[in-house]
Amino acid sequence: MGYDEIIVELGDFGRYQRIIYVLICLTSMPVAFHKLAGVFLLAKPKFRCALSNETNQSFELTEELSQLAYPPYEKCERYELEYDIGNESFHRLSNETQSCNRFIYDRSRYANSAVTEFDLMELERNLEWKLEREQEEKHLKEQGKDQLKEQERRLQLEKEKQLNLDLNLKLKQKEHEQDQEDQVASAAKPASVWDLFHYPNLRRKTLVIFFDWLVCTGVYYGLSWSPNNLGGNVLLNFVISGAVEIPAYCFLLLTLNRWGRRSILCGCMLLAGISLLATILVPVKMQWLMITFAMLGKLAITGSYGTIYLFSSEQFPTVVRTVGMGAASMVSRLTGMLAPYLNALASIWRPLPLVIYGVLALSAGFLSLLLPETHNKPTLETIADGERFGRREKSSRRDLEKGRELETQPLNLSNGNKA
Repeated sequence: MGYDEIIVELGDFGRYQRIIYVLICLTSMPVAFHKLAGVFLLAKPKFRCALSNETNQSFELTEELSQLAYPPYEKCERYELEYDIGNESFHRLSNETQSCNRFIYDRSRYANSAVTEFDLMELERNLEWKLEREQEEKHLKEQGKDQLKEQERRLQLEKEKQLNLDLNLKLKQKEHEQDQEDQVASAAKPASVWDLFHYPNLRRKTLVIFFDWLVCTGVYYGLSWSPNNLGGNVLLNFVISGAVEIPAYCFLLLTLNRWGRRSILCGCMLLAGISLLATILVPVKMQWLMITFAMLGKLAITGSYGTIYLFSSEQFPTVVRTVGMGAASMVSRLTGMLAPYLNALASIWRPLPLVIYGVLALSAGFLSLLLPETHNKPTLETIADGERFGRREKSSRRDLEKGRELETQPLNLSNGNKA
């Protein structure tokens, strides 16, 4: 009996499964709090160097004073100025720049963030660590002797217990030694994630799936963390970025079992790529249009992100499905970690991160066409099933001869069992 037949016998997605699903969703919702809080907690406000002997904490300076005090294209250095309080005039003492020893931040948008408070937090943390270390050393010196005696007594007891356990274990091993040897000799080596790379067709599909995961994760989180780079109202950008996910998932619920997985995955990625690349053509003053294209890209990449979970799980055979999904998810964290650094490129050119995301999404959309459709197909159970699924007929004989020996029975696509 195959996997599909067992599912039919056990029953479909019932009331119990729905309750478990809702409970899992409730536990995953708070994850968004810390994943997306960085949009505000790590916000980078405008800043400037504090002038020598400056008591004014206001960020704004006159244009004349700003040009006189700061070198062009350098925010972390300043010139030495001399004040003439009586005439309310300033003049530069020399053309040599000096490093900043204090910054003044623009607090009109963010009163505080990790950027403005980092130095204070670091100082406080270092001070607490030093105090705790001194207390711990004193505590260890006072209690060291008593703990040493207690530890010696415990070690002696543990040795006696371990000796008894070893004797019992040796007796059991001798009684079942022959049976164990027979089992080891006849047992087959369990499948692992490396089996996905031993065969040409499985290897090709696995690499494409890994790339899809990399792109979906990087683009999704990159757009989720970029409301500060789009211009306009940051709070409104953030709300729209989250709201567009609702129609994206509603779309998947209505179409995944009708149009298939591959067409939706490819279509969403291509739409995301085109939308993000379109930001190149947006004039600087038309911020609303750039936000529109970015949010359209976020909607599309959300659809592909929701599809890749289902699509990739159906591509992996049952024997390696869990480790395959885990490996794909692990690989995708690379672009998740790189996304904040890509967003920082907006300081060079505002659309640059969106253009990079667009190129990646477009590439992944076309590469996904190489994957076979899994909708209304039987569940893949063995490595051999996964190697045969979606393989070209021309190369079937050559592929079977490569790598380790595969099963020779053809897969019966009518019910998912081998003939």
